[in-house]
Amino acid sequence: MPVVVQDLLAQGAGEKAQAGPVGIPAAVLKSIIDQGAPPGGGLDIRDGRLLVKLPNGLTLLVVEDKRFPLVAERLYVRAGSSYEKPEQQGISHLLEHMVFNSTVKRPKGGVASAIEGAGGDTNAATSFDYTQYMADLPSQHWRLGLDVFQD
Repeated sequence: MPVVVQDLLAQGAGEKAQAGPVGIPAAVLKSIIDQGAPPGGGLDIRDGRLLVKLPNGLTLLVVEDKRFPLVAERLYVRAGSSYEKPEQQGISHLLEHMVFNSTVKRPKGGVASAIEGAGGDTNAATSFDYTQYMADLPSQHWRLGLDVFQD
């Protein structure tokens, strides 16, 4: 059964607060609202997982696991060899390497140095029908990974 985000935020205040029965941090839910996710619509919380379709077409999945103080952030893009024309063969893999090379806010090498400087690691992989970008960080730096993906 979908749960309205504002109802969950009302149950906890501050970043350490837990929201609702699934334990999704209130700060994560607030961030989703701030990015323009429609409250209640396009949002599904069940079995300890938050799934939301954002207005820009991206889908966000949050799964909490308190066994380790780490966050594993993944961004999947519908880009792979199955989407390429013969004359574009390999472009998805090339773009995978270019994405973590530099960004609007970070110069060449800036993505890796930001994540690694916070004790994390980055990686990426291209498959037949998707490209996956990965950032693994100590959980207190979860915003950094999302900021890199947004950039």
